[in-house]
Amino acid sequence: MSPKTWLITGCGSGFGHHLTKYALAHNDTVIATSRDPSKLERKLIPRKLDLAGPDSEIEAFVKEVLSSVGRVDVLVNNAGYILGGAVEECSTEEINLSLRINFTSALTLTRALMPSMRAQNHGIIAVMGSIGGWAGQPGGGIYCASKAALALSMEALRAELAGCEIEVVSLELGHYRTDVLSDRRIVRAEKRVKEVEDAGDWMSELSGHQPGDARKGAEAIYKMLMGMGRWEGRGKLPERLPVGRNAVEAIGAVLEKHQGVLKEWGNWGMEVDCDDVVRGEAA
Repeated sequence: MSPKTWLITGCGSGFGHHLTKYALAHNDTVIATSRDPSKLERKLIPRKLDLAGPDSEIEAFVKEVLSSVGRVDVLVNNAGYILGGAVEECSTEEINLSLRINFTSALTLTRALMPSMRAQNHGIIAVMGSIGGWAGQPGGGIYCASKAALALSMEALRAELAGCEIEVVSLELGHYRTDVLSDRRIVRAEKRVKEVEDAGDWMSELSGHQPGDARKGAEAIYKMLMGMGRWEGRGKLPERLPVGRNAVEAIGAVLEKHQGVLKEWGNWGMEVDCDDVVRGEAA
């Protein structure tokens, strides 16, 4: 397999850091972004990128990257953070910044790369999703909303790219033992509402005890994307791929819950079509 060129955001720690190391170990080229490039590996091509900045800066960044390396084979939208706080505690300004970094900046980066990927007629666009994008979690609802929005927009992009040799996948991560849930990483909403101010306490309690190994997860993601090992000869990637036992179990529980809702409430929901609609019998 020929070496690939990767663009990975948020490489200062966690999954971005580990995925970068695996790519470099396989002689791939990695353009790694961070708000503090001094923290990045020496062998890669470090770039500073503030995802909270305007679209024009992100677009100029992509233009400079393509001018420097020629092409990007794999884009991994990994950067993001958790806005900690109950929904009623989070201000519009805080919500907009969270959505900007976790969601809209990833779309801007993806859109900016699309002409190049279309021209080369190959590539992989991956986003780091979350089980939070399947079910809202107390104290982290805005983060969950951003991940749900990202996953669904990638599903739409995937459908729009039907017929192209460009794969799109949302990697739905469970809980991994990184510092993402630590007090120093979670950005706490300024407002406090006494009745719900402890809604997100479960995150600090889980921090350091997450079941997933980020190194193993990053290695599995690299091999899966590249079609190596057990994934050699793999077919087309699914829209949303659970990564980790915790993710498989959590997503399975969500789907089971929604199946129960359909069974209990589905008939009622099917009684509101227009009279001229031909329909079969309700289940």
